[in-house]
Amino acid sequence: MSDRSPDGRTPTLGTPLRVVSASSLDGLLPHAAAWNALCVEAPQRIPTLSHAWASAWLETRVEPQETWRCHFAYEGDRLVGVLPVVRRARGWLAGFELAPPRDHHTRSGDVLLAPGHARATFTALLDAAFRADGHPYRLALSGVRAGSPTLDVLAERSPRGALFRRPDERGSYVPVVGTIEEFRAKLSDNFRRNVRKAGNRLEKTPGAVFVFEDGPNAKPEGLDAFLAVEGSGWKGQAGTAIEKDPGLVAFYRALVRNLSALGWLVWNRLEVDGKPIAVHVGVRLGRSLVLLKIAYDEAYARLSPGNCLFDRVIERELAAKTVDEVNCLTDMPWHRSWEMPQADFHDLWVYPRRPGALLVGVLPQRAKAAAKRVPFLVKLAEKRKAAKAAAAAAASGAAGPPAKATGAP
Repeated sequence: MSDRSPDGRTPTLGTPLRVVSASSLDGLLPHAAAWNALCVEAPQRIPTLSHAWASAWLETRVEPQETWRCHFAYEGDRLVGVLPVVRRARGWLAGFELAPPRDHHTRSGDVLLAPGHARATFTALLDAAFRADGHPYRLALSGVRAGSPTLDVLAERSPRGALFRRPDERGSYVPVVGTIEEFRAKLSDNFRRNVRKAGNRLEKTPGAVFVFEDGPNAKPEGLDAFLAVEGSGWKGQAGTAIEKDPGLVAFYRALVRNLSALGWLVWNRLEVDGKPIAVHVGVRLGRSLVLLKIAYDEAYARLSPGNCLFDRVIERELAAKTVDEVNCLTDMPWHRSWEMPQADFHDLWVYPRRPGALLVGVLPQRAKAAAKRVPFLVKLAEKRKAAKAAAAAAASGAAGPPAKATGAP
């Protein structure tokens, strides 16, 4: 265990804050319960900001050449802020940056802040991170959801240097408001009819049953069913299924183990004769149900298992009213069929007031921002981006399964 003040001193910020840090998994444990509780109460409603998630990620996803440290801000005995950071090399000129855990399987890398004095807490955590890790050239925060206290703190400028911000991919969600009839009435006539027909076919299928497990009933072993279903279709054929990557499998096993221990884990399944044909990996986090992963067996496409399972989940949550949203986190084409509203996400970069950060970070960022105001350069960038996307889609076989008549999974 390694809990200590980064430089042996308490930050002088006019508030009784103290910052301690940990650089081992064992060192995180004394903070775990308060950390998870702070995540549940946070307005972002994203489990990636919890100890349950961060510890699984730090255990399995940190590269051999990387190091990490987690900073905790306390007001007396109360935890008011958490900033885990990974130290990543960014080239010989830039040196390295600090960034919270984030990759394609971890939606948000944000600072976790309690309400009330978020700016003082953010400043204390930022100072601690910059001192403890030997003067990085920037802190990179990715996928910061609208409503995050971090965005309020950085609404105008960084408290410790230059700030740059750009939109990230948006995330879809379903507000749990009204009745299932009102929800379905918002869908297009064609899509609603297709879902109803698929449901009728499912009712006539012998052995078809929906299974919902959460709380003490959701066991980590349920991951095997998800991995089997996800690997059965185009992802398995393309080599992009989770089961094809031992590192990802290790991460998800650690994650569902942690979530299950907290009672947060959710498994939603549609089975036929005991065989799962659609599976959700979910997290019940306070007033939010987060669907992390969705998979369905393409061999049962006639039953539209993904649509039927999603429809039934929304029906259950609208009836129970125990959450305010069903959050899909990402933005996928099939979300359009369900008429989901979207939340904004942002990428943020904070550069300290140092010559190196100015040279390799601030000035290039300002140049990019200026270029976006030149129409010719904007059109050229858009053409290059479109050509790159087209080439990637062609190389991956359109990066997805064949389109279904329903336009959804």
